[in-house]
Formats: sequence, C-alpha cells, structure tokens
Amino acid sequence: MQIARAAGGRVARGREGMEASGVSTDSRTLAPGELFIPLVGPNFDGHDFAERAVAAGAAGVLVQRGRALPRAGEVFVIEVEDTLRALGDLARFHRERHEVSVVVVTGSNGKTTTKEMIASILAQGAETLKSEGNLNNLVGLPHQVLRLLPEHTRAVFEMGMNQPGEIRRLAWIALPQIGVITNVAPAHLEGLGSIEAVREAKGELLEGMGARGRAALSADDPHSRLLAERFRQAGGEVLTFGLAEDSKVRGEAIRVSAREGTRFLLHIGGRRVAVRLPGLGRHNAQNALAAAAAASLAGCSVEEVVRGLERAELLKMRLEVRALPRREGCFLIDDAYNANPASVLQALETAVHLRGEGRLFAVLGDMKELGAFDMDAHREVGRAAARTADCFAGVGPMMRHAVEEARRTGLAADRARHFGEPAEAASWVAGCLRPGDWVLVKGSRSMRMERASEALEG
Repeated sequence: MQIARAAGGRVARGREGMEASGVSTDSRTLAPGELFIPLVGPNFDGHDFAERAVAAGAAGVLVQRGRALPRAGEVFVIEVEDTLRALGDLARFHRERHEVSVVVVTGSNGKTTTKEMIASILAQGAETLKSEGNLNNLVGLPHQVLRLLPEHTRAVFEMGMNQPGEIRRLAWIALPQIGVITNVAPAHLEGLGSIEAVREAKGELLEGMGARGRAALSADDPHSRLLAERFRQAGGEVLTFGLAEDSKVRGEAIRVSAREGTRFLLHIGGRRVAVRLPGLGRHNAQNALAAAAAASLAGCSVEEVVRGLERAELLKMRLEVRALPRREGCFLIDDAYNANPASVLQALETAVHLRGEGRLFAVLGDMKELGAFDMDAHREVGRAAARTADCFAGVGPMMRHAVEEARRTGLAADRARHFGEPAEAASWVAGCLRPGDWVLVKGSRSMRMERASEALEG
C-alpha cells in the first residue's frame, strides 16, 4: 500500500489499492475519505479519538506501534513508530510528486508578514500556494505541503522552531529551492540558550538546501552576514537585502504614517522604484526587502515585485491602526498577535512615528520563551517604554520588572503601572485617554493581549 510505504509503516489491516483523499489530525474536522493521523502530546493522545474518526468517515487510520487498532468500520490501519514523524514523511512524499518552485521563510521576526508579501508577488505571475496563517511547525507545515495541487507552480511556506533540529526536519519535508531568513534576533531562547544557537538553528535551512539552494539573507545583522558567508563558501547563491549600503536589494527614505502606510525607495535589479506598503513600520519595509529579494531569486520582474508588495493583504493583530469608537480622536495600534524583545522595540518605534503630537500609551504583555534572558529582556523593554511612551501598562509577572525599570529610568510611578490581566490595564488606560492619544497593545500569544484591545473598543 502506497500510504504505508510513504509513512514508513506496515499495513495492520487493509489491502492494496485502498487510498485516502487527504489527511486530518483532528477528528472534529475530518472529512469523509481522509486518513486520520492521531498525534500524541504531553496532555493529549489522538488515539482516543480514532473510533470517532472512523465514525466520521475516515478511510484509514495511522496508529503508533503497540496501540489498539480501531474496532469499527471498513477502514485500513497502518502501524508506524511515530505518528508525527509519519505525518512529515507523507508530506515529503507528496512534495516529491509535484514540480513546483518552493520558497520558505524563517527568522526571528517578520516571518508571517514576509511570507504574505512573497506570496502576493509570486501570485502576480503564476498559480501560487501559500501556507495559511502562521502554521509553521512540525504539525502545521506538513499540512500545508499536503495542500499542493498539480496547478500550483509556485509555493511559499513559513517555518518556525523553538528547538535545534526542527528547521532541518521542516526543510527536508518542504524541499525548498529558495530560502529566506528575515533576521536573527533574541527569540525562543528558553529552548536554544543563546543568540548564537538561534543563528545556528535558522542556518539549518541553508544546510537543508545545500549548494544548489538560493538564499535571501539580511545584510543588517551580523549573524545573518555570517550565515551568508558560510553559504557562499558551501557553493550556495546569496542575495542580500536590507538598509545597509552593500545590500544587493536595498531600501532607503522610509516614511511611515497612519494615512499613507509605509513608503520607501527600493533598489533592485539596477533600478530604483517607489513602493507604498499597506502595513506600518520601518520593520515592514525590511520585511518587504526580504520578500523582494526572494521574489527576485524566483525570477519575478521588478514590476511584479512592486505590484505584489503594494497588494499584499497583511494579517490581523499586526500593527493594525483603528480609531477607538467611544474615544473621539483616539487610536489603537493593535499588534497583539505575538512578541519578542526585538519586535516590541520595533512596535514602540513605529508607534512614536504615528502618534504625532498625541500621547502614547504602551500596553505590553509578557514575552515568553526567553529562558535565562527573561529578566534582562523585560527590563530592556521597560527602558524603551520610558523613552518612547507617555504612560506604560505592563501585564503579566515578568512585566512587573519592566514597569520597575521604566520608573527607574524616567516614568513617574503614576504613569507606569503593573496589572495582572489585559482588561485591567485597558480599564486604567481608558480612564486616562483624551483626544489625540494613541494606544499600542502587544504581547506574546499566550498572554492574549487582544483582550485589552477588545476592552478598549467595547
């Protein structure tokens, strides 16, 4: 049975010729005819839902060796050593069956936005598949690769990680010809330990592509420059991007405003062209440079690059500016999707550009997965808040240290407050607002800082 061979398993029940129309790891959303793959985690076991999947019309079920086989239904069953690994193996098998140009994006910040920009550019000239949202890990990426259809000639996928070896495995699954590393910055330090370890983990993408790969790498940070030099020495092709003068794809004259978005001049292919992005922030111009470099490696024209960048649809809770409905003349900068030290500093910088003469309130939640760097990183954010914001609300246990640092370095105690919940912080801010004020909301995903945004808009 082809599925068994691709998954590295053995047929425990069934016969040759039995196939599935797709793959599902969730019995609640499984469509009739799909293969159910029960994943196992520290607090759950998908095998508990195998019978439910069969009742929902699953064509077959993968099970880990030693687990009970589903009793009901005329379904095939394949035994494997590890269902998560089998999911990736099936995705690799599916990828090998498609002649498609694949671009993958990783990096400490800007992955999802850059992926959306690249997809928009590639789609100007060919049928393009892009990964949905930020489904970028050992579960999400295989699902995205399995969406490849014969009509797709281009695809762009996002890769994330929090442990060494993950990017290497993801690159093996996706088989990219072009790789993009947006930047190397402090993120996921709890699992990696140091910025150097982050660099090496991101570099697994380049190792996975090998000498035949092409890479778009930042000229703006020393870690990316080191990766670029190594990749060149290994025989790979590198196209650098950034604001540095020696960038091959370079940006300059960046202007940010709530009314007109982000404008900059793009140097690419021997030309200088004006670009207007829908997203806000200097860092979004840098994301656009990464996307432009990747698209250039994929053979896109300058016209396609500009058109794709200007038409890119960016995702929610990423520096979205909205007027607060019950606060005349006040604006919300909703950047609540996620946070690490570098992205918080970028958001504060953008907010300063946007507020004009108004006051800035920074509502910031804890940044997760920083390990031994946790305390120092939150204190750095506190110092940045004191420099940029008029008032600072810190949410979560670690943000207490940021608030203390903000008070120590310039903000009065009544302008730097600590709260346990996002809604409490929002209530304090709402009581202080006056026309012309701006509110930035940001924090790690698990902090659910969108609750502060919702409270301010409610």
